[in-house]
Amino acid sequence: MQHFPQPPESKLVNPDNPYGLDLEAVAEDFLKRNSWLDTPNLRDMLNVNKGAGAPTKEEYDPNGKQAHEAGSKLDAGKSPVYQGLLDYFPRACLAVANISAIGAQKYTWKGWETVENGFSRYSDALARHLVKEGFEYLDEDTKRPHAEQVAWNAMARLELLLREQEAK
Repeated sequence: MQHFPQPPESKLVNPDNPYGLDLEAVAEDFLKRNSWLDTPNLRDMLNVNKGAGAPTKEEYDPNGKQAHEAGSKLDAGKSPVYQGLLDYFPRACLAVANISAIGAQKYTWKGWETVENGFSRYSDALARHLVKEGFEYLDEDTKRPHAEQVAWNAMARLELLLREQEAK
């Protein structure tokens, strides 16, 4: 199992959270530093001020409808995977998926998950592609933009980091 640098001691750390953060404190800190964004609607989306400690797990309709009322959808506070990732970055997601396919063809599907010292090695690969992007657009091996490889390596690093944090 790889070990990643631990975050410094902070009031934002919550050992009971699988990612080690007190998400309500992180959101509150963000809003303090970006006061111009601080609105009741954003506080509601971030689940700030819903109670002490970590954000609530309570489900509710973002439009205030009751659970059994027609048109109710209890999805406030849940991760907006489509809207916040696929709809925001459709071209980038497709590009990263294409890099995954190229890698799977060269190696094997999901083989990246078991690469020894994967976090460090994907960090190095990310940096190499970032540097090369400064003087050449396309990777000579894949004939794809270096930026796509940077994004893929960033996703691999993040996935490995999150998995390690969950395992703690």
